[in-house]
Amino acid sequence: MAYIPHERKCMICRTSYSYCPHCAEYSDQPTWRAGFDTESCRTIYDVINKYRLNIISAHDAKEILDTCDLSNFENFDPVYKGDLKNIIKEAEIIPEQVEDNVEESNDVVDNENTVEKKEIKTMDAPSTMQKADELLNNKNRKRNK
Repeated sequence: MAYIPHERKCMICRTSYSYCPHCAEYSDQPTWRAGFDTESCRTIYDVINKYRLNIISAHDAKEILDTCDLSNFENFDPVYKGDLKNIIKEAEIIPEQVEDNVEESNDVVDNENTVEKKEIKTMDAPSTMQKADELLNNKNRKRNK
């Protein structure tokens, strides 16, 4: 096994990588690298924790996870692998039950019962964290109305 200076192991995928928060050679890298080798693993961790705390639903978590790299899933830490399986399982059950009773619409009805078309905004290739934050911000806005 080769020596890796400042070796760390990703909390999610358990991949070995180099990072030192105190070393000048790593000063251009984000501090989250202390626990994760990629932004995808960082997002996976964030989504799992928000799901565990009931901040986001399984469906919302799955939507964000679909943008993450899960190609190394078999090597993931067993705890996080179990959480991901639960999220995916729950996300697949709920939409099927709700789908039969809900009609999809882009219409918004105001207090005077007039209908307006809702504008859907998109971003050019947002990072997984930006997408997660945007989804959470939208949910919070809906709750506060």
